[in-house]
Amino acid sequence: MKSNDHILPQEVLDALSEKSQSCIKSLTNYFNTLEIPDLPSSPEQKIAAVLVLLYERDGELRVLLTTRSKHLRTHAGQTALPGGKKDASDPDLIFTAFREANEEVGLPLSSPFIHTLGLLYPFISLHKILVTPVVAFLSKPDLLSTLTPAEGEVSHIFSHPLEAILDPSLAKCEPLVPIGSEDWPYETEVYNTSDSIVPMLGNTAYRMHRFRSSASPIKGLTAEILMTSSDSFDLSFSEHSAIMNQPFSLLAKVDPNVSTPTRSQASTSESHEHDDDEEHQKVVQEVAVKDKREAARLREEKLQSDLFILKKLNAAFESFNDALEETGSANERVAKQVEQTDALLNKYIDILSKSEEYARLIFDDQWEGAQADEEILERERLEAIERAKREKEEEERRRREEQARLEQERQERIKREERERIEREKAERAIRGGVRGVRGTRASSLARGAAASRAGELGLKAAASISDRAQFRRWPDARNQATTVIHIPRWKQCNPSTTAIVNSV
Repeated sequence: MKSNDHILPQEVLDALSEKSQSCIKSLTNYFNTLEIPDLPSSPEQKIAAVLVLLYERDGELRVLLTTRSKHLRTHAGQTALPGGKKDASDPDLIFTAFREANEEVGLPLSSPFIHTLGLLYPFISLHKILVTPVVAFLSKPDLLSTLTPAEGEVSHIFSHPLEAILDPSLAKCEPLVPIGSEDWPYETEVYNTSDSIVPMLGNTAYRMHRFRSSASPIKGLTAEILMTSSDSFDLSFSEHSAIMNQPFSLLAKVDPNVSTPTRSQASTSESHEHDDDEEHQKVVQEVAVKDKREAARLREEKLQSDLFILKKLNAAFESFNDALEETGSANERVAKQVEQTDALLNKYIDILSKSEEYARLIFDDQWEGAQADEEILERERLEAIERAKREKEEEERRRREEQARLEQERQERIKREERERIEREKAERAIRGGVRGVRGTRASSLARGAAASRAGELGLKAAASISDRAQFRRWPDARNQATTVIHIPRWKQCNPSTTAIVNSV
């Protein structure tokens, strides 16, 4: 399919600097010669799109970038272009790129100041996802001030000079993060690379490009997309020595057998064969078109090679699964182990095929189950606390009742002792009255003595009766043990009346 179905309005192009106009025109010509193979419509989990949003500031083209949130499960804290996976409801990849940009940074889905320029060749990510870059131009940079990072997905929004991807020395005018800091934990200046062998891609050598920016490092797939976008400009005749010396080696290399006119050859041809500017521009355009077509052919070969490696990996997984099934008949123990291994492998392959979105759903379900278990445990804990509280209150109530009962018994005992004390005092007074009556008979007459003796006898009887009742109230078994002793003077011991009183007592 054609990668360019859109044209930048002439009034927008005229408002740009001469350098930016040349870059945009070269990019448009590149899209006109680019043929992108039709991608399968499914599965959507394996197809994604990113937005390369360009705009001009101070006469240079810049690109909008984001720093992913550190709480994400994949590529946390890394630099990325706005974008994501294609939904089943998305009509095309252009809509996918703008929809994801709207969700991540709040870029309007439809705006007269955003102009789509075209699509680049798709890239294969580390997770075997086909990522198609969508290049667009923002004619009103003030719109960037309204962008807001999505909470939980994007932690920072920033920009970077696009031409600095080809010549990193141009980025030194930017407020770059310090060397050795958290955002640039490397010892080298501005730009570095590291080559590594990727076993998952058939031991293919992969070069990781890293560019220092004002935020997180620009590296990996994002760096490759920006390098391809920058390389799509007609910069073969740029004044940058870095471009002329070709310091950056891309995975797609130019065939040395292909004859490509150089800058000096083009200038010589112009001076010797063409004397007017029109012929010169024609030669330049022919050279640029030839270069772009050759680069497109090489990128298409790279894409086909990546697809071939992906198919070989899938075939290896299938053959490994067949081998596991054949060994399942060895014995019961081996069969059980193979079955467990096969189940784990199938689960892993299924998660890969259904993408990270499916894995996120599984994680959310497990998280909800764990949350439900925690709620049950919390409810049981609260019930146990409430039950212990009720038991404590019941124990406190019984203790208060027991204290009240003991206090009541104590008060009753005090009252009983007080009554007994009063009765003893009455008995003592009665005894003292009887003794005085006996002593009074010494000076009185016999009649008065007999009367006093009789009164004393009655007093002694009353006292004995009161004392006896008091003793039996305190000691119920003391009736037979009580002994009353009354001291009587010697001169009265022979008196029959006194003897009778004592005997009666």
